[in-house]
Amino acid sequence: MRTLLLTLLLSMMAFAATMANGDVVRMVRRGASVVEIVNKINDSESRFSLTPENIDALTKQGVPEVVIRAMAARQTGEKLQLSAT
Repeated sequence: MRTLLLTLLLSMMAFAATMANGDVVRMVRRGASVVEIVNKINDSESRFSLTPENIDALTKQGVPEVVIRAMAARQTGEKLQLSAT
């Protein structure tokens, strides 16, 4: 029973992990879809640094503009909703 509770607690902690710029870049490099990345951003705490220089670096590393918008929204406590097309 203790093992089950500990496993559950650790799973919950991992789910609510804090995301940073590097996590987003790693997801892009891994080939994650925009939807997957935005959903992860929306479901996580964030510690993004979105200075003009960092936004430029993210763009140069292939992070789509919509993902950067999701990062910015999360900084203000919002969640970017992707439109279904």
